[in-house]
Amino acid sequence: MIIPKSMPKIKRFFSGVCSRSFVTNYVMRLMVGFIDHRGRMSAIQAAGSVASLSRHPAAIGRFLGRYGLWLRTMRVRLNERLLESAGDRAGLYVLILDGTDITQQGAKTENTFSTGNRKPRTAQAPRYSKRRVARHSCHRHVMGLLLTPSGTRIPYYVPYYTRDYCLVPDRPFRTQADLGAEIISQVKIPDGARVVVVGDTAYEARQVRRACAARSFSWITPANTERVLAGDKPRPKLRRCLRSIGEVQVVFSTKSKPQHDRPIPRDQVKILLTNDPRLSAEQVVAIYALRWQIELFFKELKSFLGLHGYRLREFDRAEAWVEACLIAFIYLEWIRCDRIRHATSATDRRRWQQQRTYGLASAVRQHVVETELIEIHRCTRTDYGRRKLRNLLRAALPRNYQLSI
Repeated sequence: MIIPKSMPKIKRFFSGVCSRSFVTNYVMRLMVGFIDHRGRMSAIQAAGSVASLSRHPAAIGRFLGRYGLWLRTMRVRLNERLLESAGDRAGLYVLILDGTDITQQGAKTENTFSTGNRKPRTAQAPRYSKRRVARHSCHRHVMGLLLTPSGTRIPYYVPYYTRDYCLVPDRPFRTQADLGAEIISQVKIPDGARVVVVGDTAYEARQVRRACAARSFSWITPANTERVLAGDKPRPKLRRCLRSIGEVQVVFSTKSKPQHDRPIPRDQVKILLTNDPRLSAEQVVAIYALRWQIELFFKELKSFLGLHGYRLREFDRAEAWVEACLIAFIYLEWIRCDRIRHATSATDRRRWQQQRTYGLASAVRQHVVETELIEIHRCTRTDYGRRKLRNLLRAALPRNYQLSI
């Protein structure tokens, strides 16, 4: 991209969100890099994504380290703007909780933890038996995805800190369930809206249920296989009132049709728990099936936007990188809401409702190309326009890469 204003409605998207223009310019570089990167997304891609505003790749890293809190504040405000653009005031909202891991390497990379490494490494020859290999480790990012009645997806994010990383006095350790409860407390919804929280067994914890009760949210989670019924010992294992949970509705779901004369294997049965007695068994299964949407959300962030492409030693920069990626995702969802709202036909509205990250990013890239071709054609008509275009093209590389002519 050559001209910053060629991004569709980018000024209106950022209006009133941040008062410092250089912060907005850096965020826009990152957004363009996520939406239109070639190959692996990196700081180099972001530095040269806007040709007329190119910077050295090290400047991107310094920006991420210094303005991470600004990016978080921007993302929270843009979430509220996206919720307003969705225009949903009533209906069922579904909040999905889950975490995603991003592989990192290097002994000095902050806040990493190992996810296994149980398979022994075989040496090719005795002389290589003492060769050291970088430990396979990862960063974990806990996220929430709010699905509105109209289908708009609004992301929420809280980073996960390991126990070693929390040795600093000002950084308390919190489990993944604690972070899920924090996301529940942060979610903005219209007054009177009905919300159902969905998660896997990691979010069946007491903290999550307490956070849902504080905001009058319903919840649906799969049951832990070690759950037992309430009452005197010996307590039978789960097969209605559960110990330490209370009165819940238990729903048994299976893909195969039950037969009267033969039992269903336990690995083919999903046991779902919910605290909402108003939901029927069909509704519970249908709502829980939406949990797969957050897996698709993670796939879109990594495959299409390049969320996993960072190689940053300091974790505060990695947090800022994730926030910038989510801002790019919010921008694409905001564009989709705007196109749906201004659709002139039912076919056009349906087409934009079915678009996801890849299609939305392709539409933005097409709009940028058409806008810049028109602007380049206009600039070539006059001497002033040609000088302006030449200066823009000269700025396509940082000064340390430019020729001295």
